[in-house]
Amino acid sequence: MSCGPLALSLGVAAASIAMIIGAHALLFHFVGIRRRSRALVSMFAAGLVLHVVVCRGLGVDAYRTLCGALLVFCAFILYMPCYYVLATSFSVRMLLEIRRARPALSATGLRSLYPGSAVLGGRLATLTAAGYARQVGGRHVLTGKGRVVATVFRSVKRLWRLGPGG
Repeated sequence: MSCGPLALSLGVAAASIAMIIGAHALLFHFVGIRRRSRALVSMFAAGLVLHVVVCRGLGVDAYRTLCGALLVFCAFILYMPCYYVLATSFSVRMLLEIRRARPALSATGLRSLYPGSAVLGGRLATLTAAGYARQVGGRHVLTGKGRVVATVFRSVKRLWRLGPGG
């Protein structure tokens, strides 16, 4: 059974995206990347070039190759904000710090990790309002929802070797 040129192009695009994500995970985990943003942009650019070369090599016309290239570009647009949330978010970092301090971390403990009580107070209020943390006896503890989110973020940050703050 053969597929049409559009399906082939989209399949090649999906494979390129999977390779980009795999390369990102492997490189960031096993190699000390200094310029992470540049590395990610380069990986997506290489994936885009790979997509075009493979499609044209398989005889896919330019229009359908462009459709697949657009899919790779859209993946880039969606992937980068996700990466930066994990890499630089104060809220994610705070969730991880509270999780690391099991079972709880005092506001004083958090203040020692973050400059500016206004930033800390605002972030704690945001985490509490979103249902990720709650205050118990003057200390902040993660809710079930907060533990799940912190565990997922910690796993991805470890995979990408981002460290506690990015």
